[in-house]
Amino acid sequence: MPNITPSPALSYVAGAFLGDGGLIESTAYHYELRFRVRDRDFAEHFSKCVRLIMGKPKDVKTDAKGFFIVRFWSRLLFEFMSDWNSIVDTTERFPAQFIRGFADAEGSPAVSVGRSRKLGLIIVMVNTNRSLLEYVQNLLRDRFAIESHIYLEKKLCRMWSKLPCYHLVIGRRVDQKRFASHIGFLIERKQEKLNVALSLLGNHTPRAAAIGWERLFMKRGRHWTRQDTH
Repeated sequence: MPNITPSPALSYVAGAFLGDGGLIESTAYHYELRFRVRDRDFAEHFSKCVRLIMGKPKDVKTDAKGFFIVRFWSRLLFEFMSDWNSIVDTTERFPAQFIRGFADAEGSPAVSVGRSRKLGLIIVMVNTNRSLLEYVQNLLRDRFAIESHIYLEKKLCRMWSKLPCYHLVIGRRVDQKRFASHIGFLIERKQEKLNVALSLLGNHTPRAAAIGWERLFMKRGRHWTRQDTH
């Protein structure tokens, strides 16, 4: 039987699942929870947390589109993820793990080098549920003294068709440093970008930081990827 006593693993799973999970109840009363992401490391860590809760391993599989999927069946966990009050009971005890799971699913360090050739950095989390983002915002402020703001994106979210999309943004450097040290991303490529950008901006002017950044990362489409130094 799943252990839904509040724990770091359960709090992380709740945050990640609210971002990239789905509840599927069949007519045969099969209660399926499905987690589907692009990042293998993310899926594997989620699977490890589920194993701690369920008491048995859950394999990570790949679908035809290259997504990594973790599927499990549990009425108890299904009901937990359907009950906001139960989620809050867990996240209030382990807020960092909840925010980390949600940020791994819906967040990233957004690094930019604009026309002025200055390095810019914000931490952003994106979701169509403004109330959920406001809850995360309150946790950040009340538990970690991290300020943020929420705004409505002008364009509609392509992933959610015609639904409006909200952005939670951490813009002040002091708040970004607190996020990096107290919460952070479990996904290594996201945490690395955040650490490198903060280090460059903390030790150089924005223009010099941009030069340092482009020595390490290359822009491919909308994403920065680590350059091969070999």
